[in-house]
Amino acid sequence: MKTKLTDSEIIIMNILWESGPLKAGEIAEITLKKKGWKRNTTYTLIQRLIKKDAILRTDPNFICTPILKQDEIRIEETKTLLDKMYNGSFNLLVKNFIKKESLSQKEIDELRNIIDEVDK
Repeated sequence: MKTKLTDSEIIIMNILWESGPLKAGEIAEITLKKKGWKRNTTYTLIQRLIKKDAILRTDPNFICTPILKQDEIRIEETKTLLDKMYNGSFNLLVKNFIKKESLSQKEIDELRNIIDEVDK
């Protein structure tokens, strides 16, 4: 897949993933409230996302529909983080995270369940 999105573009995508198709003006209203972005900033980001085939624009009303799936982007962004910060090592990421965070018993049990499901 390899579609690289900026942090700002991911904000727009998150809005669409949460809300579904929206008019560009509605996205601009949301980003104004959440981020203080001007309408032009949001429209520029939307245009970039259209060029990257991340969202589909339909007319009339400049409706924006996400094309890329949230899970696909999460996987790509996680791979980028692993490569950048942990030399591609998932184990190192988990070890570093667990050492710095105190996990509840519920979270530990959930991790064990995930590992057991993958192991089957």
